[in-house]
Amino acid sequence: MNRCVPFVLITLVPQLGAAQSMVCGGRIINEGVAKAEVASACGPPTEVVRRSGALAPAVGEVAPPSTDDGAVEVWTYNFGSSKLMQRIWFEDGVVKRVESLGYGH
Repeated sequence: MNRCVPFVLITLVPQLGAAQSMVCGGRIINEGVAKAEVASACGPPTEVVRRSGALAPAVGEVAPPSTDDGAVEVWTYNFGSSKLMQRIWFEDGVVKRVESLGYGH
């Protein structure tokens, strides 16, 4: 019975499954953290991609109506083969999403 509780919570409350964070330099990086704070705590990213358009909604989110064609910036961190790579999505200079990827290289 207890093993089913996390599954039921994630199924009924999709936001719990979608929210992620990472830790850099003892600082928790999650939604709302400024880009400058991420750079200070984590250092320069391995890859930076800039594109126009709104960030696609995460699982369980509903896309808000688009009011402008703002820029989205995506930073990828590769911390080596013993740690998961991380992808951070920024809108308007703040973190909107953190994704864990596969192990680095």
